[in-house]
Amino acid sequence: MAERQKPAASIDATVGQAGLHWERNGQQLKARTTGATELLVREGEFNGARWHPGLTAGAQISHTLGGQWEDSKNLPELHLASTHTGTSGASGSICASTAVLLIQRSAAFQGVRITVANSERVNAGGQLKLNRLVIGRLLPHYQPYSWGRVISLQMGGSATELRDRSSSRVVDAQPRRVVDVAWADGIDTRPASEDSDTPDLVDVFGVEDESQAAKGATAWEVYGTLQRFNGDQPVVYLPRIEYGSGQFKILNRRDQIVYGRLEGDARLETIVGDEYTGEVLRGLGFTIRELI
Repeated sequence: MAERQKPAASIDATVGQAGLHWERNGQQLKARTTGATELLVREGEFNGARWHPGLTAGAQISHTLGGQWEDSKNLPELHLASTHTGTSGASGSICASTAVLLIQRSAAFQGVRITVANSERVNAGGQLKLNRLVIGRLLPHYQPYSWGRVISLQMGGSATELRDRSSSRVVDAQPRRVVDVAWADGIDTRPASEDSDTPDLVDVFGVEDESQAAKGATAWEVYGTLQRFNGDQPVVYLPRIEYGSGQFKILNRRDQIVYGRLEGDARLETIVGDEYTGEVLRGLGFTIRELI
């Protein structure tokens, strides 16, 4: 039998990482000004996530009131779906409903294993589950898309109106986001048009020999990605990634992640230049419709 490999790293994907100070009154949980963890919470950000108060079983978050953790003038609140033992504490954290783990290509690993310590299973009240795991390649773009990104929120309810103008509304699903981005201002492909070109490169982990995007190649990267997935396979849209060293990066905030499906046709318009020798292109864009 093969020898069991030891884990290369242990990663905490929670928000706050057991450093949030809190006090509870029934199903209402308020942040406390003590402690050193600063956390800017947006309205509704952690709806559906799970609150972990520390050593006792937590509860699901039904609604989030925005604010700044540790700021006495604008403290956030979490409305819980049920109460839990303990009225205050200093080791709270939030288990987000969606998280992304970025792994450097040269990291010494053979796989990804997700484990939950026995103590955490007890603290979670037996309500831990993994709905889906998506594994794929990170594809950053050297040239950002144009200003004017649109994020729409599609409601999950439907209304029925009767002949007397009375109406009723039924909520069938959760609201979902729809993201529209485009490179409307033009993409200069001159740095990466010819076989002999040596474009500048970028890598989100700060390792020069592991670059993941080339200057001037953004149009072909997006075009090829749309062609490859053909609206079938899901993708994860990451609007911002911080550059820096380290083998791993965790993204666990709502506005950092949109898991969805690509929609729309790929269209490239040449503004100026000769084909494949230095064109400036525009019109390329896509839509990502969130999968719940």
